[in-house]
Amino acid sequence: MHVIGFNSTSRTLTAIAREALINLIMKNCKYEQLNWANMMPATDSYQRPVEVASEINMPEFKYESAMDITDSTKTIVGVTFGFLYAQMYDDRRREALSAEVGPMYSALI
Repeated sequence: MHVIGFNSTSRTLTAIAREALINLIMKNCKYEQLNWANMMPATDSYQRPVEVASEINMPEFKYESAMDITDSTKTIVGVTFGFLYAQMYDDRRREALSAEVGPMYSALI
């Protein structure tokens, strides 16, 4: 789980491979699967998809260290966070997730 989250921000990864890694996180975050949603707060795995979602997908703003993303990458990251939030089965965990992700979004805006 940590390796997949870490590699999702690799600058050498293609856009399709990046989406595949994010889809893998979405698939395995459920309690019935591998329960990654409850294990991710112990690592920086929530920060990585936020970093992917913050990328600009405009050719005129491309720079050397930009990540390749497709037009649907940000949507996939949003849906993944929806799945992660849904897997937090009590209010305490949901508040912890919001407390961790909220400042990252505020810093990007």
